[in-house]
This record gives sequence, structure tokens and C-alpha cells, in this order.
Amino acid sequence: MNKLLERTGHVITGMGLVTFALLMILIGMMVISHGLFVRIFTDVLEPAHASAAAWALALGWEFTVLITTCNVRFVNRRLPLVLAICSGVIVLFFIHAFDTTQSTTDLLTRLLVGCLITTINYVYAELFYAKWTEHNQQVGYENQVKSLAQESDKRQTEIQVAKQELQSKKSEIEMLRKQVTELEQFKANEIRKLTCSCGKQFETVYKLTSHKASCPNRKTVSRNGQPVNFVP
Repeated sequence: MNKLLERTGHVITGMGLVTFALLMILIGMMVISHGLFVRIFTDVLEPAHASAAAWALALGWEFTVLITTCNVRFVNRRLPLVLAICSGVIVLFFIHAFDTTQSTTDLLTRLLVGCLITTINYVYAELFYAKWTEHNQQVGYENQVKSLAQESDKRQTEIQVAKQELQSKKSEIEMLRKQVTELEQFKANEIRKLTCSCGKQFETVYKLTSHKASCPNRKTVSRNGQPVNFVP
């Protein structure tokens, strides 16, 4: 039941039903406009020509109303009201609403019909414009959402690639750090091998050995009562 009510609400408030109602009004007004025009043109044209001219003008007039309603943002905002009033006046002339020889009831009825059609035309013109604007905004929002979703997917892919590259760089850095540590240890060992106990460092083992012979920090050890020079 709730789904049925929801679907019914979407149909009533949707763009389709508003468009359908507006087209029905335009078709009805097209027939009325044709009847009024053909009545006028019959006095000056052949019946076939008068009918053709009346249909052409009726189509042109009603499509002018439709196109103006759809593109009211490009013209004066009050123009749909003027067109609605013109449509009402056309109806009043068509149904002889200004014929004072008829009874007051018939005259008021015809005036009421003209005012009713004027009101309906204006209300549906405003409603159609509002729904059309809402439809365009909704389409624009949907396109923006799609564009943002695509941009988000693209950024997510870039982030994943960046994370993989970062992980790879971390592994390389860790490997290089181990290599640097090993090299520093190797360097320290080599420096220790080329350093005398006096703290003096040499470039080669030969120079270190030559230095140890005359190093003032060499140690003396007694062996069988004889002094022996020992350089560590």
C-alpha cells in the first residue's frame, strides 16, 4: 500500500503529468483559436484558405505560448500571465461572452469560463516552468554526482598507486638503511685496524706498522730479563 501511494505521489508531482495536462490545454486552446480565426477569416478568404490560415495561426499561437513558457528565463517573467490573459480573451470572443443580448446567467457563465481558462493557463504555465526548472536542476545535480563519483574513483586509484609506491620506497629505504649500517660498521672496523694505540690514524697498514716502531706509546715487556719493546 505504501509503495502504491508513493508511486501515485510521484506520478502526480512528476514532470510527466504536468506536461500531459499542459499539452491537453494547448490542444483544446488550439481548436478554440482555430474556430475564432476561421470565423473571422471566412469573411475575407475562401473557406479552404480561411481554414488553412486559421490552423496555421492557431498552431503558431499555441506553440508560441508553449515555447515562451518553457523559455521564460530568457524573456520578461510576466509574459506567461499576458499570454494566459490573451488566451482567456480568445475564449471569451469564441463563446460570445460579450453579447449583451443573452441572459445574465449565460453571460456570467461565459465570463466564468473565460476567467477559468485564463487561470488554468497561467497556473499550468507557472507550474510547468517550476517543474521544468526543478527537472533541469535535478539532472544537473545527477550529472555533478556522477562527475564527482568518477573523480573520486580516479583519486582513489591514484591513492592506491601512491600507497603501493610509498610501501615500495619504504622497503628500499629499509634495505638502504641496513646497507648503510653495515657500511658504517665495516668503516669503523677498517678505521680501527688503521689506528694506532696513540690515536693516530694512517692510510695503510704499512704506514701504521712503520709508525708503531717509533710510537712513544709502545709498551715494554721483560722476557728472560731482557727488555723487549711491544707495540700493541
